[in-house]
Amino acid sequence: MAYKINPVVLCGGVGTRLWPLSRSENPKQFQPITADSSLTFFQATVLRHTGDLYNDPIVSVSSRHVATVANELQKIEVKSSIIAEPIAQNTGPAVLAAALELVQTDPDAIMMVLPSDHVISGDFDHDIAKMLPAVAAGNIVIFGIEPEYPETGYGYIVEGESLGEGLFGSRVDRFVEKPEIDLAKQLLDGKNAYWASGISLFKAAVLIDEYFKIEHSTFDAVSLAHENAIRNEDVLYLNGEHFSKARSAPTEAAIFENTEFAALAPTSINWNDVGAWDAFYTIGDKDENGNVINGDVLTYDTNNSYIRSTKRLVTVLGVEDIIVVDTDDALLVTRKGKTQKIKSIVNDLTEKKRTESSRHIRQHSQWGQSDILQSGDGFTVKALNVDVGKSIIIDSGMTANKLITVAEGNGLVTIDGNVRHLVAGDTQPVTISTKAILENVGVAPLQLVEVSCEVANADALAKQVNDKIVNISSSAAKTNGAKMPSQTKTGLRL
Repeated sequence: MAYKINPVVLCGGVGTRLWPLSRSENPKQFQPITADSSLTFFQATVLRHTGDLYNDPIVSVSSRHVATVANELQKIEVKSSIIAEPIAQNTGPAVLAAALELVQTDPDAIMMVLPSDHVISGDFDHDIAKMLPAVAAGNIVIFGIEPEYPETGYGYIVEGESLGEGLFGSRVDRFVEKPEIDLAKQLLDGKNAYWASGISLFKAAVLIDEYFKIEHSTFDAVSLAHENAIRNEDVLYLNGEHFSKARSAPTEAAIFENTEFAALAPTSINWNDVGAWDAFYTIGDKDENGNVINGDVLTYDTNNSYIRSTKRLVTVLGVEDIIVVDTDDALLVTRKGKTQKIKSIVNDLTEKKRTESSRHIRQHSQWGQSDILQSGDGFTVKALNVDVGKSIIIDSGMTANKLITVAEGNGLVTIDGNVRHLVAGDTQPVTISTKAILENVGVAPLQLVEVSCEVANADALAKQVNDKIVNISSSAAKTNGAKMPSQTKTGLRL
């Protein structure tokens, strides 16, 4: 029997330990694997699981990153459906939602759960294909990596008895979560324990049944979130009210550790979850001095170090065993072995409300890209580059006035139904509580400069506007046959 696998790619993580590359608005999975790489972690994951063995993937992602996923897929020309998570609930509820989606059209659907931010090489398809009979027999297959050293940051899976005649793999004897170093050494010496890769393969219906039996409240919550979801083309937006009631837990803790059907599949692939900068050094190609170099970097009398530059020249002199990561707006310098503590830096930046904790200067979207040129107390200046045929919505909200200047290109701006043609040198104000749609109608990128200025006492001003509308509404209601004028026509744009 020929089996087709449905890849389910999970994109919910942030990768805090990989700051300053990974940030909450620009997480690790959407960053290039190396400074000069053409593929992001996410794109590499998707492309790894295409071909005759696979159907089109399902991508599970936070609703705020839906546009990013669509853009990433478009670049590699892969068609996919997207499940948008309204809130982060760990992997379990996301995987269950994907299973519920798959069984609607194929009750026997086989799904493969894939983290989107791992680096893998080797013939993984061979190891996957030989486990399909075990999956067809109702097993939940978890892929294990033969450990190279006693790692304390990974979970382990201990091998049990064989699955039976004609089936590859074994039962899971037990799971060990991030052991202390002495236990990690014992597991390594026993030669029957494997690193948990986070990759699993099973029938969607089996997972649904196990959630029904083991985590019934989460089954109910996710089922209702799926039933009440909103479909918009290839995106399924799960219902937030119901999804929030699911237990926030990884699939491993919720189901795999509690089911009788868990099976271990050792695999011969080269695998790394690249959870911290030390891992980049481990997997990278070393030069004659033991250095891993990414980007425009020059080293002198430097050994056994990882240096990465995304934009400018970085020179390093007379050091060893260090990690240097230079991005557009932040520089990290640390010693190897200390990168697990980077999360504390991010927490400190977040407490201080530093934007470097959450976003990069350059942002990519489906319409083009934006760069923060300068910012200060109450103002931001951005360069916007709108691709040919694309549109951007500029929303001032209730707290800021914006001024758009065309630097180059041909555009149309629409505000409250009024359309205006813009060329180089033209300006367009977008005042408080106004939305503008800017469309590139030229044959080259539309280049804009956006100046945004916060309005003092914006909340009070918004209340004044609303109060005026209420007063006009009351007056209109007292006038027989009087027509309520629109906000725009009454001149209430402030």
